[in-house]
Amino acid sequence: MKIFWLVSHKVNTLGVRQEGQEFWQDFLKYTPIIGIECVK
Repeated sequence: MKIFWLVSHKVNTLGVRQEGQEFWQDFLKYTPIIGIECVK
């Protein structure tokens, strides 16, 4: 079995353009979403 941690710390350019970089700073610093993928 393999376990993969999927952590994303990126905001696409459209999101930055629409909301501004400052808007995303807390999200990028304290990422509230972590995905785990298990493969057997």
